[in-house]
Amino acid sequence: MEYFLSLTEYYRQFVPFYAVRAAPLRQLATELTKGIRKENQKRAVKAETVKVPLPTEKQMESFNQLKDALSSEQFLIHDDSHVPLMMAIDASYEFGYGVTLYQVPAVTMEDHEITVEQVQQGKYDRRLDSVVMFLSKELTPAEIVYWPTELETAALVFVVKKTRHLIEANDFPTIIHTDDVAVKHVAHSGSLKTTSSERANMRLIRASQYLSQFRLDVRYKLGKENIASDALSRLKQLLTKVDIFTVNADIIPDQDRPEETQSFIQMSPEFVKEWSGALRVDRHYRSIFAELLEKMGNANEVKSYGWLMKKVEGELLLFVYKGDHGGLRACIPTALVKKVLMAAHDLQAHPGVENTFSNLRDQFYMPRMSAQVRSYVLACPECVRKRMAHHNLQTVWTIATY
Repeated sequence: MEYFLSLTEYYRQFVPFYAVRAAPLRQLATELTKGIRKENQKRAVKAETVKVPLPTEKQMESFNQLKDALSSEQFLIHDDSHVPLMMAIDASYEFGYGVTLYQVPAVTMEDHEITVEQVQQGKYDRRLDSVVMFLSKELTPAEIVYWPTELETAALVFVVKKTRHLIEANDFPTIIHTDDVAVKHVAHSGSLKTTSSERANMRLIRASQYLSQFRLDVRYKLGKENIASDALSRLKQLLTKVDIFTVNADIIPDQDRPEETQSFIQMSPEFVKEWSGALRVDRHYRSIFAELLEKMGNANEVKSYGWLMKKVEGELLLFVYKGDHGGLRACIPTALVKKVLMAAHDLQAHPGVENTFSNLRDQFYMPRMSAQVRSYVLACPECVRKRMAHHNLQTVWTIATY
């Protein structure tokens, strides 16, 4: 496994989504060798004596994806310093940084009579772009708590450090597309100084100073148009029905998942049983639960006036069609509201009120959801501790003594 990871690491720039693809194997390698090597002992020597357990499904999937990526035909080109170099970056709290480096090859420009100015202005068929390199990186524990502009700026600094040799060798300013307009101002700002010590963000100031030494043309691009890097940072297709948060163990089987739901809560059978029991006695749902239970009989599900009762893991759960957001949403009883909010907020890098509410509203229903989310997030001890103070600093008076 050590040799395989070393091989794939060497060719990682040729593998889209490498950071997330290799994560299960890298985590396993770290766990097996962490804290058990003797001083001055090479990792490979100790690795030979470690017994590797049978791989899990995720680890086998990771191995097969890396193997297939390295053995498949590649569609990458060599960097050409005589044509503009372009990049698309995106940062995601779930899956880290995603970067795509691309150019319009000189031969292609000549065949289609495209000038350098047209490429720089984006006035050409984007299907003529050819990928030079893919880059990706998982977030560190420190980066997880960055606010969005800091995270996107960190992604920009990351790619500039990794591709500095390409940027400096190119005859033209490097064009970088980002879906955070504030990053454009950070990169092009000569100074981010402020008279308020409370508002001074040293992380952005240092990033701005570092980026100012390169010829960069950072441009804002709508997130929906930033397809390559957005997919690279989120990597939705590699997830096996994983939803926005985790409560306990196994995901609900596909055969038990209502067709109208896009994703669902990850839970153990014990949690499903607790959920069903709480719905039966909850003051908001007990009457409709009893009514649907009477109509259900021996069926697996029953619908009535926008409500759906369905068996999941052998237990009865309640769903509702409600609101302008559409879709079928799971009903959360009062007894489980705190657990759900904890999973959606505490286990997801402590997003703000709007992001937490947005993550929940399309999949779950609870009375006064907006108010409950706001109350929970604003009272979160971790968020309160990290929240920036906005009050004015008090003047310190010095009393002279004679």
